[in-house]
Amino acid sequence: MVEAYKKWVLVNLLENGTTASVPKITSPVALKTYRALGRPYDALSTTFISGKWERLRDEVEIGDTIWRNDNNNGLVQQVLLTFRKKAVRNLGNTFAAVTTANVSQRALSNSMNVQETERYIVALTAQEGFSTSLIHLSKDPNTSMLRFLTGQSSEPSIEL
Repeated sequence: MVEAYKKWVLVNLLENGTTASVPKITSPVALKTYRALGRPYDALSTTFISGKWERLRDEVEIGDTIWRNDNNNGLVQQVLLTFRKKAVRNLGNTFAAVTTANVSQRALSNSMNVQETERYIVALTAQEGFSTSLIHLSKDPNTSMLRFLTGQSSEPSIEL
């Protein structure tokens, strides 16, 4: 049951981006045991919800042997990918358009250069149906902009 709790925490992060309350039929004693034995998973969840990439990445690195021993490393890596996707999507809640350099800084913690960020955005657009346009503002390859398409039923696009 403890293994199920650990996977439940990770799957809730993947699906909902947060933790869900445990079923009401879970006894308090069992829940206390699950939380005690699943403390690294709860810490990972708390860090994910905080929205800080560096802390999440550090938490994943610190718990690397735990994730591997529990055979949950694949799910934890998916949690990292989900965090990045969510961070880019959340930029659309604040900005109508943002430079790819700002996307890298704000959502990806400068872990990618502009070209890598563009490739990531293109992949995100293609895989997730992300409604954006990627626009190159000049001949300079480092001046592209991500425009979020809200309230439009148009297909995602990449404009060069």
